[in-house]
Amino acid sequence: MACITTNIAASVGATTWLCLEYVFSRRLSVVGWCSGAIAGLVAISPASGFVPLWSGFAIGLVASALCYFAMGLTDRTDWFDPMGIYVLHAVSGSWGTLLTYTPSSLWLTL
Repeated sequence: MACITTNIAASVGATTWLCLEYVFSRRLSVVGWCSGAIAGLVAISPASGFVPLWSGFAIGLVASALCYFAMGLTDRTDWFDPMGIYVLHAVSGSWGTLLTYTPSSLWLTL
C-alpha cells in the first residue's frame, strides 16, 4: 500500500507541476517534471503507510501546486535557491507532516 501511494503522489505531483508550468509559462521542462515528482514524494513520505490510495492523489496535487507557487516567490525575492531544494523539501514536507499528524488529517483516512 505504501509503495502504490508513493507512486501515485509522485506521478500526480509531476503532472500537476507540468500543467501549471504550461499554463503560466507556455513551456514544459524536465526540471519541472522532476521538481513536481520530488514535491509529491517528499509530501507523501510521512503519510504513505497511514493513508488510503486516493489521498496520495490529493497530497501530491496540493504539494506540487504549493511548491510551484513557492518557487515563484523565491524568484521574486533576493533569496538564493537556484535549484529550489529548500523550497521543495520545506514546503512539501511541511504539507505532508501537517496532514499526517494533525486532526485535520482525519478526512484522509476515511
